[in-house]
Amino acid sequence: MIGATSGNGCSCGAIEDLPDVMEASSMDDTSLSFPEASFDAVSDADADATCFTVDSCDAGRTTLRGHVLDPAGRNPVFHAVVYVPSCVPLSPIVHGPSCDPCNVAPTGGALSIATTDASGSFELVDVPSGPSVPLVVQLGKWRRVTTIANVTACQPNDVADDAVRLPRDSSEGDLPTVAYVVGVDHLECILRKIGIAASELGGSVRVLTGATSDAGLSGVKSAGTFAHALETDGGLDSYDAIVESCEGTFVGWTPAQQQALRGWAARGGRLLIDDFSLNWVDPGGTSPWSVALQSGPHDVTGLASVDVDTPKGQAMFDWLAAAQALTDGGIPVQFGSLFAWSVTNRAREDLNKGGDSLLFHFAPPLGGEIDGGSKAACGRVEYFFGHFGYDTSWPACSDPYTAYDALAENRLLEILSCTQDDALAPVTPPKQ
Repeated sequence: MIGATSGNGCSCGAIEDLPDVMEASSMDDTSLSFPEASFDAVSDADADATCFTVDSCDAGRTTLRGHVLDPAGRNPVFHAVVYVPSCVPLSPIVHGPSCDPCNVAPTGGALSIATTDASGSFELVDVPSGPSVPLVVQLGKWRRVTTIANVTACQPNDVADDAVRLPRDSSEGDLPTVAYVVGVDHLECILRKIGIAASELGGSVRVLTGATSDAGLSGVKSAGTFAHALETDGGLDSYDAIVESCEGTFVGWTPAQQQALRGWAARGGRLLIDDFSLNWVDPGGTSPWSVALQSGPHDVTGLASVDVDTPKGQAMFDWLAAAQALTDGGIPVQFGSLFAWSVTNRAREDLNKGGDSLLFHFAPPLGGEIDGGSKAACGRVEYFFGHFGYDTSWPACSDPYTAYDALAENRLLEILSCTQDDALAPVTPPKQ
């Protein structure tokens, strides 16, 4: 049964004795750590809070199990956090760059908590029974709070997939704030294919005009230019993530613009880029973001392999297989004879073809040179050597869902999730 108390009777006060912050394995000779943060949940100052308890069972256990899917209901979501909160309502999500380590409990606590595997599956054990049991699904700042109409005590209870799907728009829950930078690709169609509602383009997804494009996105009000956001003090501070479409050429960003983006990422911003956006990572340069070295030109054609040497790499492979994005165990690529890249030990490879790194990521600031010397591995940058997508059918976005679309979705979901050392198995937050 659900035992509920309100106001001053709520037992969901501030968390004490949080676990020590996890130390990450080094990607160079500098030890990186993940700063303390937490998922947003209810405050004990909320006088209208309702809290819950769990009754014991003489036999069996009360469980909830299900599969978390993307907003489109097409693909599973890996490493989403699913929990029954100790109290409701939850406090608002705070947007902007932030460090969200995976090993910290939700503020206010949880009665039961789990993370999803590569199939999106989860099981919560020892949950409240009875009517109107709250259930939270969260991936970073993507969050949906739903209510299970009735939970039968002391036995398994299956949750419908649609009930634990990530929200499509703000009427269903919280979405991350994403700056989409318009370029020659139509990456906006990937956002739509993931299931983000068209109404969110201009809402949680704010459209910025790229440096080489002379227009924004047809039918969507522009939030200005990317260059202006980079040049304005605090111009990036409202964004959780930036998705920059290929600009069609290398853009000569000024040192001040580069520092603005890198400082944002060091504070916890998430960046997804492809093709000519490589200049952000300063290939062959001397900055802390110089994680790529030229290794071409090569004929990069054939099947690219997913790096499965880490638990998250294996989960990426399993997810892409479930999404039917793999051909004979690899991603088909055909880039011709182009300059290719290898990565330094400051980055981790996700996709490789014949020794060339086609997809890689890193957690800035890498060496303590950014943001006043902080060594915190906080944000995330993901780069793809090719084009994530080139759907020509905007605003319908009706071109078939391709292997590259799946690759882009997988990487976007990954960079938006909580942060941890990739060399470790996915971490489930503690309840308290």
